[in-house]
Amino acid sequence: RIGKSSNNLHKAFAAAAESYLFQIKGDSTKSQQFYREAFIYLDKIAPSKDRTKLNAYLLNYGGLSDWKRGSFSRALAKYQEGEKLSQSIEDQIQVFKFKNNIALIKGEVGNYKSAICTSKQTNEILNKIGYLFSREQFAVNKSNVNLNLGKFYEDYYKKNGDKVELLDSAQFFYNKAVIYSDESSYNKVRAIMNLANIYYLKNNFIEAEKNYQRVLIIAKDNNFEN
Repeated sequence: RIGKSSNNLHKAFAAAAESYLFQIKGDSTKSQQFYREAFIYLDKIAPSKDRTKLNAYLLNYGGLSDWKRGSFSRALAKYQEGEKLSQSIEDQIQVFKFKNNIALIKGEVGNYKSAICTSKQTNEILNKIGYLFSREQFAVNKSNVNLNLGKFYEDYYKKNGDKVELLDSAQFFYNKAVIYSDESSYNKVRAIMNLANIYYLKNNFIEAEKNYQRVLIIAKDNNFEN
């Protein structure tokens, strides 16, 4: 419906969104076709803050599609370009989103040290702009960021098994994720499950079992069959 608008801003956004949806379905040909179309509409728009903001949105969708295709370097380049554009117009919410995606891409390719650093920057940005979100949105974002940090530390430990202190950091951030997960039962299940895994890796089987039991209770209460 947005794409049926006569406004090129709307048409560009709709085409980029459709591009990502086609990529989710595994149709890379149509995804790339709609993504090119999005920039054709963008080129028809005169320079303005709205155009710059839209350009950043298109880069975000393009990065998500590249990510789905496994083209991590292309996704990262789009996210970094989009972050610069968002910084130029002080769109702090979009800067936060780009930073978060950059951290996740770095985690995907095993650059855990850099992923942790970027994710901590993301957390700092979120703390500064928390007033721009509803209470529920802020809590979910905090939950996601802390889950990411916990996962990066856990994966970093698996890569460097002699650094047990990495497990302590993972445990710290998973605990924080649990605290902020009241608005998302799915996140709470993930955080507690990962926390149980950390206890297991530390050979603390009593706490591991307790947390696995917590996961079962929450999963049953929320009909999370898997």
